[in-house]
Amino acid sequence: MTTFRGRPASMARLFALDERGETVWSPDEIRAIWKHQLSASVLAELSPLGAPASPPASRSKSQHAGKTVGSQNSAEAHHSSHQPITFGELFAAPQPSLDLLKQTKNLSKQMVKDATDKQFKDVAAALYYASYAAALVRGHKRLGGLGDADLKRGFNWLLDQTWLDESTHNLIFEANRVLESEIGNAVKQAK
Repeated sequence: MTTFRGRPASMARLFALDERGETVWSPDEIRAIWKHQLSASVLAELSPLGAPASPPASRSKSQHAGKTVGSQNSAEAHHSSHQPITFGELFAAPQPSLDLLKQTKNLSKQMVKDATDKQFKDVAAALYYASYAAALVRGHKRLGGLGDADLKRGFNWLLDQTWLDESTHNLIFEANRVLESEIGNAVKQAK
């Protein structure tokens, strides 16, 4: 899979959450799509063309050509290391794999870029911001170069979605608090 790579300003335009198209589906239908996405296998979604994914540490450049390199099936590797296997489990893990979160963030960027339906873009954007939130709250790391204002805008947009499940809502709420704390600390240090 070719992942869309762009500068943070480009990503902010791509995720222009206030410039969405017409709503076709009800919040209950979008909630069902979101729950389905949370129950989907991270490894299957990250694998090119449904092939078994290799463990994140053993990924190579040849994998981007659709070939999987690695001696151990990723599902086996993640089961043996007790790593989460669904997006919901990944986001809820006390110490999620930052590599899987980053791959999920990159996948969701591509999904936002490719989706033609507003609701699929919204679900992909939710996946994107949930990846950032899990890394920020549970991994105490930033996944990319998205600025504070854009992250805060994305988190606030997601908190306003009535179709979001309680667990993800709580994660995003906590990430927003961590982000506000980081901003406050940066302001204090600048003085």
